[in-house]
Amino acid sequence: MDIRLRGVSKYYPMGRAVVPALRHVDLEVPSGQFVLIRGRSGSGKSTLLHLIAAMDRPTAGEIVVGPWKLDRLSVQEQARYRRHTVGIVFQHFHLIPSMSALGNVELPLLLDGWSPRERRRRAEMLLEWMGLWDRRTHRPVELSGGEQQRVAIARALALDPPLLLADEPTGNLDSQTASEILALIGRIHRESGKTVLLVTHDVQQAAPFTRRLIRLQDGEIVEDVLV
Repeated sequence: MDIRLRGVSKYYPMGRAVVPALRHVDLEVPSGQFVLIRGRSGSGKSTLLHLIAAMDRPTAGEIVVGPWKLDRLSVQEQARYRRHTVGIVFQHFHLIPSMSALGNVELPLLLDGWSPRERRRRAEMLLEWMGLWDRRTHRPVELSGGEQQRVAIARALALDPPLLLADEPTGNLDSQTASEILALIGRIHRESGKTVLLVTHDVQQAAPFTRRLIRLQDGEIVEDVLV
């Protein structure tokens, strides 16, 4: 899934002031590329992902993902785009506490109208791929941080989106578990060919899985290199 940004800016009002989160960003990501995005807190990394995920609209500029022109979508079209085109993995898992691992992974399939049998089969397959078959009936509180993130990744992959966005997916994990999660995302990219944008501070651990590094500073791309 190709991604193209042209002159994208995002400004947030703060009282009488206006705070720029992104400034005139131009970016092209070809389909199937794994891109690592880094930068200090407040550099615009999460804002960039949120715009590409159609969770927010740019103040100015154009965002095109595959056939979708994101800055022109209605609210209903945004929801359809997110459901079928983008899988999103967050730092804070965002699992539903009252549901089992299986139920959490089934949820996007339920919302998309899959039959109980179809969604159970798909969710079980994904959890087995994540190494969580024996934990499928456990609720989030009964899972470790790494297991919760694996469930969240499985949920993001439920509808097999061509684009995977991961926003600091290892931020709440210890170094060993973080390394395992990054390796898992690398394997997903290698085996599926999905376009992956990964925001992380664990650059050294993520470096073996990517060939492109982008660095943001004060809302601008200041480095974009192949590694």
